[in-house]
Amino acid sequence: ELGQDHALPVLGLKPSSAYTIEVTLINQAGGRQKLTPALHTATGPLPANFPKVSVFQSDLTRMEPGYLLLDKTRRPLAPTPEYGMIGDRQGQVRWYSTVAGQDGLRQLPNGRLLLLNSDELDLLGNVFSPRTLDVPGLFLHHDLYPMQNGNFLSLTLEKVVVPNFPTSEVDPNAPHETKEITSDAVVEFGPDGSLKNIWHLHEMIDPTRIAYDSTKPGFPLFDAPDWSHSNAVFHDPTDDSILVSIRHQDAVIKFSRATGQLLWILGPHDNWGPAFQPYLLKPIGSPFEWQFHQHAMRVTPYGSVVLFDNGNYRASPFDGVAQRPDLQNYSRAVEYFIDPSKMEVQQVWEYGAAAEWKSFSASQGDADVMPLTGNVVLTMSDTRHIAGFPSADWGLGFAHTAIIEVDHATPPRKLFDLRVYDPNPNARTWVYRSERIPSLYAANVLIVPDSD
Repeated sequence: ELGQDHALPVLGLKPSSAYTIEVTLINQAGGRQKLTPALHTATGPLPANFPKVSVFQSDLTRMEPGYLLLDKTRRPLAPTPEYGMIGDRQGQVRWYSTVAGQDGLRQLPNGRLLLLNSDELDLLGNVFSPRTLDVPGLFLHHDLYPMQNGNFLSLTLEKVVVPNFPTSEVDPNAPHETKEITSDAVVEFGPDGSLKNIWHLHEMIDPTRIAYDSTKPGFPLFDAPDWSHSNAVFHDPTDDSILVSIRHQDAVIKFSRATGQLLWILGPHDNWGPAFQPYLLKPIGSPFEWQFHQHAMRVTPYGSVVLFDNGNYRASPFDGVAQRPDLQNYSRAVEYFIDPSKMEVQQVWEYGAAAEWKSFSASQGDADVMPLTGNVVLTMSDTRHIAGFPSADWGLGFAHTAIIEVDHATPPRKLFDLRVYDPNPNARTWVYRSERIPSLYAANVLIVPDSD
């Protein structure tokens, strides 16, 4: 707009580069004047402890345009900061921050990044706290989802005492006991941080039902069974419902936001009691495979559900199927179409099970359908094996993160392959999720498209 004071950050500069910035002023009559002399600046190198980022494949003509936002980059064996970063489609880092190293990072229309505690971070590093949270439970974790009505959904952890809880995942005759477990609640809070709704998962599904890992201590309270380990929440405005990914139940559930009524359960049918049989979706068609220990489900604009299927074990307790060893396992993006009137589910697309180089991602992960191309971007965090060989054999450390973009065809074609890693054979490099963003600026800032 017209004025005598203007400020706009120059974003997207590359490290170790020199730049000339030309500024042109335009007056009310349309007259133009270029300021002289031009401005000059130079950027420093990336920090010495920054993880390595390498692109092995990039088809710029068929990829989704924009930048790649990577949230919390962890290296648990290295005493280094946890970085959030933004890169271009050639793998060049264009921005990074230690403040932004948080799970579930996403960009808001104002250009800021939404942090897990609901603070907002601009790309100059300024933190804004527009709300004070009034959310019960121990803390928010894994996901913060902005709803169309301006509210937010997240997950909060709570301790629950459960009678008759199983003590073994391998012996169906092992004794049951009263046990304190960690469960999750879905919370909805307003733009000011006030609590609007809360739904307790242990009241919605059977707290004595187990899958693998749900009887073991784990994140984030190591003194109690990590029964649910929910990791994603999503609001579907078409029917005002909420979806939750419950990793340690190998289940995605859907319930009514208005009533809290359970609507369906997507996942293996093993170990669900009689009261929950009416909610189990019946698989139809071939090929079909259930998801195991999944992450980041989303409802697509055409009504299907896309998620990242980590695939841990690919079996359920007491189902008679042997656990699949990690070296023979694989992770994938999978798309299901659900018919709620018939309570049926059909697998309509997947990438990973039949990939040329199958990879196994033991934890974390993401799968997103792109709005312009329909491509799917996978975040394969904690990737320990590629094509049956350990990650270290590929020079990528004990575990690394792969960001893969494929088209939505059958079979899918890989368009982009980026690896975030530390070459130390014992190093682990994790990125919880990644998002394609159209620009580094707010939606109301007009820019010339980046040429990459």
